[in-house]
Amino acid sequence: MMLDVYSGSKILWIEDDPDFRDEVEREFSKEVKCDSVGTFGEARALLSQKRYDLILLDLSLPDGEGLKFCSKIQEEETHQKTPVIILTGRNSIDDKVTAFVLGADDYLVKPIDLRELKARVFSKLRKAKKKSEEDQIYVLDGIKFILSMQKVYYFKDHQDILIDMTPIEFRLLLVLAKNEEKRLSRDELIDWVWGKQVHVVNRTVDSHISDLRKKIEVTQYMIQSVRGLGYRLVRKKVPLKFS
Repeated sequence: MMLDVYSGSKILWIEDDPDFRDEVEREFSKEVKCDSVGTFGEARALLSQKRYDLILLDLSLPDGEGLKFCSKIQEEETHQKTPVIILTGRNSIDDKVTAFVLGADDYLVKPIDLRELKARVFSKLRKAKKKSEEDQIYVLDGIKFILSMQKVYYFKDHQDILIDMTPIEFRLLLVLAKNEEKRLSRDELIDWVWGKQVHVVNRTVDSHISDLRKKIEVTQYMIQSVRGLGYRLVRKKVPLKFS
């Protein structure tokens, strides 16, 4: 069961005690891919080549200080979202506070039962995986954006139905959806969708908006013009029914 959930996950285990390092690597390798190293230099070499789902980090290694290494990880865009669990023999409150301030997700003190260690690691992997999946989907009531595929679906009759869109239309609708009810100027839409370095005239925006309006007629939303100012996404008004 554990394998089905975490298959494909990769852990970097940084520990200078070879016996303990091998013991933990053997245990985790039953469920996930685990690379283990004994120095920060080796860890940096791997991090320059790979992305990991979690880093398990000792603080006292022969070639450096773990807290500084943790801080460095948080500064790098590639790894700053990677959960870091400190596993160390150092039990001072100052070290614990500093570790959490620097972005560590957990702080465990040796010796530790491997069952507890695995439970904590897999808990962090599960939460990180869920967060990653959520980051790939944006949902506005009745409309779902699949960011990685640039696809939009609306919900009807208990199923998601694809709305055929161009990449430009997808990005336009997404920025309007993330700013529901807020007026966005043409210049703001151009910056968001095309970028500041691209020259796009206002009528190009208007043309894409016109096409987009037709495509989202099936949803409960509409794109409203704000005279001379721009556009905003609003809910359609439901007509009042009188008996």
